[in-house]
Amino acid sequence: MAPGRAREDLSRATTGDDRTVSLIANRWGFADPSRFAMRYRRAYGETPGQTLRR
Repeated sequence: MAPGRAREDLSRATTGDDRTVSLIANRWGFADPSRFAMRYRRAYGETPGQTLRR
């Protein structure tokens, strides 16, 4: 699976909502958060957490 849809969710997250990187990764079919983070970083040049915090 490509992390594109997960990136959209991470970008839309707001302060105070309960979305986490693991929750979003799982929602889009990534059972292993560390593998998701590795693929995400390779695709976008930043970690999912960095996208989430922006």
